Amino acid sequence: MKLPRLPKISPGPPLLRGEDELDKYRSLFVNMTEGFALGEALLDEKGVAYDFQLLEVNKAFFAQTGFPRNCVGRPSLEWAPRQESIWRENYCGVALSGRAKHFVSFSIDTGRHYELYCYCPQPRRFAVVFRNISERVRLEQQLSQREHELSQMVAGLPGLVWTAQADGRADFLSMQWLYYTGVDPATLQGDSWLTVLHPDDRAEAAATWHSAHTAQRDYAIERRIRRHDGVYHWFHVRGLPLRDEAGAVMRWFGICTDIDDLKQVQSALAESEQRYTALFNNKLNAVAHYRLITNAAGLPVDFSHIAVNAAYGKMLGLSHADIVGKRLAEVFHGSLDPSLNLIQRFAQVALQGSQDQFEAGLPTDGQWFDVFVHSHQHGECTALFSDITDRKQAEFALRQSERWRPRSSRPPWGSHTYRSMATCSASIANSADFWAIRRMNSSVSTSAGSSIPRIASRI
Repeated sequence: MKLPRLPKISPGPPLLRGEDELDKYRSLFVNMTEGFALGEALLDEKGVAYDFQLLEVNKAFFAQTGFPRNCVGRPSLEWAPRQESIWRENYCGVALSGRAKHFVSFSIDTGRHYELYCYCPQPRRFAVVFRNISERVRLEQQLSQREHELSQMVAGLPGLVWTAQADGRADFLSMQWLYYTGVDPATLQGDSWLTVLHPDDRAEAAATWHSAHTAQRDYAIERRIRRHDGVYHWFHVRGLPLRDEAGAVMRWFGICTDIDDLKQVQSALAESEQRYTALFNNKLNAVAHYRLITNAAGLPVDFSHIAVNAAYGKMLGLSHADIVGKRLAEVFHGSLDPSLNLIQRFAQVALQGSQDQFEAGLPTDGQWFDVFVHSHQHGECTALFSDITDRKQAEFALRQSERWRPRSSRPPWGSHTYRSMATCSASIANSADFWAIRRMNSSVSTSAGSSIPRIASRI
């Protein structure tokens, strides 16, 4: 029977001889970046380990420890007298028990932290591979300190703090959050946090959170959260994504701030605003709010209408749309007496925060007003116009009656009564308007001889 031919096997690399293999591992041992040492336990007459000595070390050993180079072959108590007993216990324990050990320790002699792996290559001996982790320990301590400070800061915040994983699942709730809601954190799974919200707010809150999480953008909403006693308070909830260097979201950080007092103030303010608006619009006296307009040099040139009530529009015979936003000069069209210096008087009040009161007439329709101006904000002022036309007519009629009556026949001042003054005022109002009489008064001053009997007969 003919046997099948076996495939031809190509020869591999020649096997290392014993010396070559030893040189290879010795080169690795000498040039490795981790510190390495081979040592043995030193025993007393009773076979109890009292110290150890190093038999061989690599280059990195001295770089990692800073020990003197004559430490090899000598008991450790000679070259590291301050060394903690834990080192001798660990090394000798491994050498005598044969059990490997992985541990982290601090050396007083070097002032460094080390991570070590120690094993027993043969009885009474130990081999240790180690590295200096002082920088890592320092960073871990800093991180721990910062975490402690952050924990203290979170504990001191008045808001309810929470964090969530990148997928949106909550993984931390502050003590304030748990105390306020009275919820057992073990019962909060998935979207169960929605149960502490007002039923009317849950759908919107869930949709807003899902949208923010999907888009990986900031999350902000106002919602009502149930307190442990069942009372709901308004909260402003804000969440921010924390990103890594590549911009990917690692987790979410959020805080809930109680704004219930603010909501109550806003509600009260809205009610007050409604009452003020109703009072403002239904007030019989004309009221207008103005804002100062200045030129490039900062000097006052005019005022713009910010708000007016219905009586103000009625006073001017204009609609609300024809007044608001318009300048004072546009609205009055020069109908005010230039001698009043209305712009300057208003500007003084608006800039100084003072107040002023004066009388002004509208020659176009014979109306007179008592104007009271005050300012509650720099650069703005409010004016109240009270109609005093009847009073001005009565005063004018009284003056005219005094002028037309001969001095010898004028009764003493005390004999004039309000009734006679009112009768005179009514007579004037029925015969001609106030400004017509004022013009007649001007003619009386220039031609007293013929005009007085004519005007007197009209009265």
